[in-house]
Amino acid sequence: MAGKLLKALALLVLLLCGSSLLMLWRWDAQGHQPSTGEALLYLLVLPLMLFACLLLLRWAWQAVWLPGLAAAVAEPAAAAAAPPARSAEEQARERTHPVLSAQLRLSAGSSASEVQDAVQSGKAAPGVDGELRGARGLPILAARMADLDPSALEASWPDAERELGTATRRALAALLEPLQRSADDIHQALAAWTQEPAPSLRLLLQTGCAARESEAVAQWVQQQLAEATGLPLERLRIEPLPAAAEPAQALWQAADRLLTLLQRERSPDLLVLVAAHSHLAEDLVERWEAEGRLFDAERQPKGLMPGEGAAVLVLGPADWPVAGDEPPLPHLHRPVLAQRDKSIEAAGKVGHQVLEAVLAQTLALGRCGVEALGSLVCDADRHGPRNTELFGAVLAHKLPLDPIEDMQLLGAACGHLGSVGSVAAVALAAQRAAADEEHRPSLILGLNDLQARLGLLVRRGAPA
Repeated sequence: MAGKLLKALALLVLLLCGSSLLMLWRWDAQGHQPSTGEALLYLLVLPLMLFACLLLLRWAWQAVWLPGLAAAVAEPAAAAAAPPARSAEEQARERTHPVLSAQLRLSAGSSASEVQDAVQSGKAAPGVDGELRGARGLPILAARMADLDPSALEASWPDAERELGTATRRALAALLEPLQRSADDIHQALAAWTQEPAPSLRLLLQTGCAARESEAVAQWVQQQLAEATGLPLERLRIEPLPAAAEPAQALWQAADRLLTLLQRERSPDLLVLVAAHSHLAEDLVERWEAEGRLFDAERQPKGLMPGEGAAVLVLGPADWPVAGDEPPLPHLHRPVLAQRDKSIEAAGKVGHQVLEAVLAQTLALGRCGVEALGSLVCDADRHGPRNTELFGAVLAHKLPLDPIEDMQLLGAACGHLGSVGSVAAVALAAQRAAADEEHRPSLILGLNDLQARLGLLVRRGAPA
């Protein structure tokens, strides 16, 4: 305020002095003797009037003209800076779904936090199996679930030992706990739902069982989930999987198709992805060895180490309500799928171009820059061609991730998990994203299929 007053006084003095010098020079040049009235008019009144006009013009400039000019300049700039409105197609492509439940059981642990700790510490890894041996009579390296009791299946399936193969029985026994915990989460989610119609469950199953077992296994899963959630069977619908696709590819293709359909119909139904698999059976080991896929330190050092486990994911509609006092749910973006031109286990150079493209599309779909990424979870191992493919793509994109702290390789800890690998990887990534207060997304890459490649992104809360 004092500064403005001093400026005004300085202007007034300047006007008085300037007008006085000008008029005195003019009167002297003309030889004119001014009267008292003329002196007051030209040396005082006129400078004061000029001073008042200048103050009025200054006020008008600051109060009226300048704001209008600023608004006129700001409007085009704001319009240029504002993000363009996204089309309905773009919004559908960038759709996310809340992860209402993510449960698993693997050789490295019975929960996402246990598995994460085991993987990061390096304590979990396939070991010498006490039961299965190769053609030369030597024990194989496998990731067996030491505490798994296949006889636990008999309570719900009395004739399981007679009707099911060894691998299927172990897979379903591993599924019992994750399925029960997921049912508890579903029950809690449905209890908070107050609208009509009430959500039903859509089930996608990938159990790796023999064709003759598939129908009975599907009915058993449906019955177990119905009993655990208290829902009638008619509210649990088993959806088909694409027949020609590879296991993980089929599961995520069907999931994306079904979620798109539910979104279009504005259905409140929940999608339940169930994956259970065990490679710990004599016939599977013999087949892998005959095909040259089984790990052997001398003959096949880049081969697979059998693993087993189960994982269950429950995904809700994109607009699933969340109570204001609850932490944000992890949200899963749509999958990106692509196909290699040849099997990853085929002889020759291991290319990473397809996975590199999948990684780029996944980040673009989630509008996530490389520098914003928080972690990566993958179902690959550390010794085979899938590991070479993975790190080729990671290095090509220069992901700023620490290989120990920020990258988790499920295959290195739990062996080859088949279709369970990608579902379990999402469960791990969702658990990590939910705990990340900086809201950094987690990237999931699925490499267990021979040719199909999968990319997914999960983040805490829905994207802005």
